[in-house]
Amino acid sequence: PTTMRLLQSSEGPFIAPTRSYNWTTRFDYNPGQRDFINGRFTLATEDNNLLAGDNVQAPSNALLELLDDYTAVGTWGHIFENGVVNQLRVQFAHDDYRQISAAPESTLVRIAGLIDYGRVLTIPSVTRQTRFQFDDTVSWNRGTLDYKFGVSYRPVDANLINELGFGG
Repeated sequence: PTTMRLLQSSEGPFIAPTRSYNWTTRFDYNPGQRDFINGRFTLATEDNNLLAGDNVQAPSNALLELLDDYTAVGTWGHIFENGVVNQLRVQFAHDDYRQISAAPESTLVRIAGLIDYGRVLTIPSVTRQTRFQFDDTVSWNRGTLDYKFGVSYRPVDANLINELGFGG
């Protein structure tokens, strides 16, 4: 009886939604003839059910993919004289990416080619990271020659969690 209840709950049509929300705001400002400032902020949020289209996977075997991404970028450019340009770029990004099971409390039951029911063995997988980028470059054009000098600093703080094989 328990097995039949388990299998009957996985019969019929299922909805596997994909929801993506993106928003970008950009601004450009030229305070003078020799300066230009640009900025952009992007927010991306996704909530996707990755249930396969075949009839082998049960809804409980689906991967739920969740993503939140926030990115802000700013640039300032200054023209010192004809052929000499300085550009400063600053970026901040925070990502929270998760693949989780539709049935995290269950175990995997697999009859090859017939049914996959329960938790996927390769998840949960969680990646959280915060990135910064600081770049400053000077470009110098001298006749037919182009020179570019700069510095870049790009620290990343990442936290990765993978629980492989815990659903067995």
